[in-house]
Amino acid sequence: MKKILIFIIINFLSANYAFSDLNNSLIAYYPFNNNGFDASFNNNDAMLYGNPSFSNGIKGQAVILDGIDDYIDLGIHNFNNHMTLSLWVKIFDSSTDLLHILSKYDQEKQANGDYILKKTFILSRHDHNNHNKFYFTVSSDGRNSYGLFSNTEAALDQWYHIVALFDEGTLSIYINGVLENTVYSNIISLYNSDIPVLSGKINDNNTNYSNIVIDDLRFYDRILSKSEISTLYSDKTGPAVVNHSPAGLLKNPLNYIDVIFNKTININRFTKGSIVLMDPSGRPISIDEPVYMDNEKTTMRINFSDQSSNGTYKLRINNNLIDEAGNQLDQDKDGICGENEDFFEALFKVSVVNHSILFVHFANSLSNNNESENLSNALTDLGAKVYQVELSEKNVDNVISLLDDKIFDQIWVYDMSAETYDNYSIVVNAISKWFNEKSNKSIICDGRMRESLKDEIWMEKGIKVIENYYENLKLNGGGLLLATGINSYHNDINEINKLIGISPFSVDNTNIYENSVLADTSNDLMSIPNNLSLYFGNAFDYSNVPFGKQTENIILYPVAWYEAGNNYCVSTTIQTLIPNPKNCYIERNSGYLFFNWDAVEPYHLLQHYSVYIKEFNFSSVESFIPSLSPVYKNTIRIDGLKRGLIYYIAVTAVNISGGEIKSVKSIPVNTNIIESEGGGGCFINSLQQIKTIMINLED
Repeated sequence: MKKILIFIIINFLSANYAFSDLNNSLIAYYPFNNNGFDASFNNNDAMLYGNPSFSNGIKGQAVILDGIDDYIDLGIHNFNNHMTLSLWVKIFDSSTDLLHILSKYDQEKQANGDYILKKTFILSRHDHNNHNKFYFTVSSDGRNSYGLFSNTEAALDQWYHIVALFDEGTLSIYINGVLENTVYSNIISLYNSDIPVLSGKINDNNTNYSNIVIDDLRFYDRILSKSEISTLYSDKTGPAVVNHSPAGLLKNPLNYIDVIFNKTININRFTKGSIVLMDPSGRPISIDEPVYMDNEKTTMRINFSDQSSNGTYKLRINNNLIDEAGNQLDQDKDGICGENEDFFEALFKVSVVNHSILFVHFANSLSNNNESENLSNALTDLGAKVYQVELSEKNVDNVISLLDDKIFDQIWVYDMSAETYDNYSIVVNAISKWFNEKSNKSIICDGRMRESLKDEIWMEKGIKVIENYYENLKLNGGGLLLATGINSYHNDINEINKLIGISPFSVDNTNIYENSVLADTSNDLMSIPNNLSLYFGNAFDYSNVPFGKQTENIILYPVAWYEAGNNYCVSTTIQTLIPNPKNCYIERNSGYLFFNWDAVEPYHLLQHYSVYIKEFNFSSVESFIPSLSPVYKNTIRIDGLKRGLIYYIAVTAVNISGGEIKSVKSIPVNTNIIESEGGGGCFINSLQQIKTIMINLED
């Protein structure tokens, strides 16, 4: 029994040790990411004096003190029996004098000329007589003190991680995760006062400033364990989001998102201020503060009210969150934390509210092999309210009556003209009027849909095509499906095309059997909720669909085509690919240039821009690797071009699913016109060293 009890205790302690909380008893934390903000959220923000600057540090940014007049007031911090100071420091000062890094110290001059010392602690790099070692000293009465040296001799322009501890009389100093010295004193508690802790000089009256760089400064009123010290020193890898839930097409209201990280996250820094959640119209959604969902503190839940509007929701997590060791997000996993591109985005497609559909086709056009029944039943099974009209000369008025009496979200039209009767102008006008009055003008054109409706392929393939069409029209606010095949049935459906401002269906090489129909699965219509891939299979009777720019507000993107003839058989306005930027222009400067362009719309579908630079003119970026990507602004500075060459530059807009329009119009740039700076050393003789973004122009 004793052995069992001991085993349980040891494992309990090990579990707690493994998941130690570096936020526990953290009274101040200064990441120095371009400010003096206290990331412990204890409202101990630092005041920066002089003109400190910031640069890349060990973890995000670091603060640079120039040794002339820069210093930091870290506020009043008092400790009793326990204290831990942890920071990264780099020394630039080549002076052989004492160099103060941190101090809580002052001296008060009395009337008789004597001074009363008020010292709690000092952390410094000592003078050359002590081999430039780090020195840590403490006091219990403000006057008498005990101290210890490190073994390490500080070199210039080199990062050191220092942890100094006071534990009821025991002083210890760690350098780069290694315990270098320990001394024992009769000091039980530290001297307390209203003197602030300073960095960069010893006290307010002193004018000896330190030329140093400080990063990731922490104050604890407890003793960190050796494991925790090792974590602070060795863990320089930033966290990243590795998964999220829910995902895919959601058929129920969305009211939470679980975000899963690869490391424990500091909940004090992962607040709702780090998160943006937008509804399908681009409006922000109010969210609750994130909460931990597991013991490892790697899964965070974001709660909010039920969201049931159909469409695409966008989640963005900014780069200012940190893990327990103080590393900012490194979402691109390039080893550099907290960059502009180190954010996470995810899309959530919600399809909750079912649609009503008017399904119109001419008499007998879908009677063979139960095609119309298959389609109607499939839509009903998906939750749609379907009104089916099989047109004939006798029931034209039925469509008009339905459009007058019912509010339809979608209208599906399969042909409209038969060889025996070809006069549905009233229906054509009514459907066109319905579409033109809609605010959401989504269109799907299918020149071979009947092949998907045949009994022999319906259960395996066709039903999934229909589901994709229905769900994507739902997600985009409803719209119009136009489907036809045989040339003799085009007349009236092409009249609808004419009245809504799109090109007609056409027939080239009709009745030629196609073995397969290829699909572009970067478009949602081909991939959500079913990945159609080479899905459409055979096509016997088919039409070519309209595509490209139709009117000022309608662009039809081809998303499937016949393999043999390279003619398009499915097109849609449902946009995942974003038109590339327009109005690109160059601003020339000494030794470099700025490339600018108009921001694209819709912005909420934009992931980033990419810029391509080549030494030859190009009209497509197919198979090209971008010179710089991702880019998040509509301007970029370009350095490193070789002198005396003509470069060609283009930019593309990369959508939220990672797709881009490959066709571009590149802009020529003659580097002979760019004046060099400093005698020609500014041009890099390797195009591989250029960092740029990809762009695309439309005529």
